[in-house]
Amino acid sequence: RSLLGVHRAAAALSCHARSRAASGREIEEADLAMRAVRHQMFGVIVGAATTLVRLVCNGLFFGCLAPLPHVDIDGQDALSGFTKLWLCVDFSDTVGNTLSALWFAGAASGSLRQIRRRQAARLERKTKYLKASTEYSAHLETETKLWHDKVRELAERGFSLEALLRFYRGLGRTSMLHWDARQHTTADVVRHAIIPQSASHKCALASVMMGSVPTRPRKMVTHNWGNLFRDLVAAICADALGEEEYGSISQLLEQDLDQLEQWLREAGKLSLTYWVCALSVNQHLTLCDAMIPGATHCAKGVPYPLCECRSAKVLNDTEPVTDFGASIGCEVNKFDDMMKFLSATDADFEQVVAIDAGFAIFSRAWCIAELAAANAAGMRQALKFSSASDLAAHEDDLRKLQINNMAATRPQDKIEILSRIGDTAAFDAELQRLLFEELLPQWQDLDAVEQMKRLARLVRWQQYFSKSSRPPSSKSSVAIEEVVP
Repeated sequence: RSLLGVHRAAAALSCHARSRAASGREIEEADLAMRAVRHQMFGVIVGAATTLVRLVCNGLFFGCLAPLPHVDIDGQDALSGFTKLWLCVDFSDTVGNTLSALWFAGAASGSLRQIRRRQAARLERKTKYLKASTEYSAHLETETKLWHDKVRELAERGFSLEALLRFYRGLGRTSMLHWDARQHTTADVVRHAIIPQSASHKCALASVMMGSVPTRPRKMVTHNWGNLFRDLVAAICADALGEEEYGSISQLLEQDLDQLEQWLREAGKLSLTYWVCALSVNQHLTLCDAMIPGATHCAKGVPYPLCECRSAKVLNDTEPVTDFGASIGCEVNKFDDMMKFLSATDADFEQVVAIDAGFAIFSRAWCIAELAAANAAGMRQALKFSSASDLAAHEDDLRKLQINNMAATRPQDKIEILSRIGDTAAFDAELQRLLFEELLPQWQDLDAVEQMKRLARLVRWQQYFSKSSRPPSSKSSVAIEEVVP
């Protein structure tokens, strides 16, 4: 009955999406939802039908035939034929229930293959983690104390999700009064809000947000500054809520932030800590009073203000330097070491990759370097897409990725990244394997529980936003537990 109800809801959503000429993504996901429910319904029907036939035959045999006296005809038991029939029915019921269980487990959708792949991936990740932890311990013996102290300082600049949402609420109210969630990028917010709000302290905004209390992050977010800041925040919230896609949360950030914060509070996720370079790096040591060529105005044409903190800048080659010429005080040349340190000292440390709708993140050298470094360290990695259909639209572009063709905000950053990689051809090959064999999610490989949870979220969100004539409220959402039978 629950499955029929969910199927009717998904069918209604599909019809509604087509009637209002919705995007291809909405129609595709509604159709995928219906197919997933049909798979589950098929398993239920097969199991129920064979069990019903067995019950009927049991009733006939034991209630009607068994009491009759046995009559031997030429030495043969007259009921032996009925006994054989009952055994056949019993065997059919067993086979039917077995097939039903296999269907639920995902034999038809490829979920069993995915389970085996996940087990292999877990083993491989554990092997990488142990190797990376051992190598990092050896690396500490050769690393200068000042360098490691700076790495540890960066590693303690996390911030809570609650603090992030508090900062987000202030955009357009107490800071960056021209804020437009649909236009302003992370770079715009850095210039118009992050740098001004931390100028008097001359430190990273994360430190200001957390009251100067050192905060160790549970997760590091890899993102590109050209992405909408709204989408970056939405991707982080999606990770906290266990959502695979953040497109609907982006809309909710605009429509009803109170509702989103309530969901996060009920899930106990507001205290979850993250690390984001835009917030966790001290921008007053890098670019607060300088303009990057071609980036002098925000998306609405408002010029970027220049910071007047007059802090001395510490760049890639600022003295003192290591034997390899890397600045010890610079904060933007230690991301790899910081990830390795956090991972080596916390087996549960994870990387979240916030992928913009245009997939521009895969053209940024730092982002790809972080992706590869996290994988080499055996870290758990989670990709957050605006929508699943974005992946299909950009798959061909992803297969052409080459680290040499990627860009960095500062030329010296790309030079440093390439110098660390060495063999770029091998790096490109490993990147393709990482993307297409490990990280990119596939709907058909989800097991039955994951399919139903994804379906539950889809139904909840589409029902929520179909009521566009009134503001969202807590009663308009459907909890996953209420949808999944």
